[in-house]
Amino acid sequence: LVKEWSQMDTGDDQFILYFQREVPDFDFLSNKKFTKKVLRNPLKINSFSLYYNVHLPFTSQRDKPDVCFFPFYMLPHTYVMRNAVVTIHDLAFVAHPEWFSLRHRVPLAFLSRYAAKRAKYIITPSKFSKNEVKKHFKTPSERVKVTYLAPDSIFSAEKDEDRVNSTKRKFRLKNRYFLSVGTIFNRRFVDRVLHAFSGLVKEDPDWQFLISGRDLTNPSLHIDHVIREINKHAGREADSK
Repeated sequence: LVKEWSQMDTGDDQFILYFQREVPDFDFLSNKKFTKKVLRNPLKINSFSLYYNVHLPFTSQRDKPDVCFFPFYMLPHTYVMRNAVVTIHDLAFVAHPEWFSLRHRVPLAFLSRYAAKRAKYIITPSKFSKNEVKKHFKTPSERVKVTYLAPDSIFSAEKDEDRVNSTKRKFRLKNRYFLSVGTIFNRRFVDRVLHAFSGLVKEDPDWQFLISGRDLTNPSLHIDHVIREINKHAGREADSK
């Protein structure tokens, strides 16, 4: 998103970007429209909660921006200005609290509800998520805007055959495979997909299922164990993930 802003004609608009530890080494951040601020804790306490709920809201309110954008579900309770725009990607932690640990569920539910009440606008990536915000938080429809996700321009078909073949050899890829990218949560039902795939591969053994992402299921679905069992019965190497 910031990269797109750097390439857009935004006139005289200026952007203040806040960082917890350091400024990433991205070329587009050198654009003069960006002012970068690292909000280091003076006590050198490495705490995201302290950064997000204390340093970030107080610094941003002192800077008095026309719009303050929070892209991660939560609006700090200490942010009292009515110019915030908050992205709420989904409300799984409200609809299915059993999928989340207490330390993740409580701040997400509390601060996303505060966002739905206090923010000027809520952004969601789908109409379903918009309806969830309206249903659970009673947010008026006109304050919830749907902005669909889009791939970055770097994602395009690789044309260098040597690089393609090198990658295929490295990961022992065949020509037909499914690819799942993203952290593994219960709500994504990766275990069910794997079991469905095990039925497919019995009929057509040329298929592979590639998974990239940490297993953060709670309660644990033991995805690694599921993979090993499927590979074992399919006669494949059990370390493929």
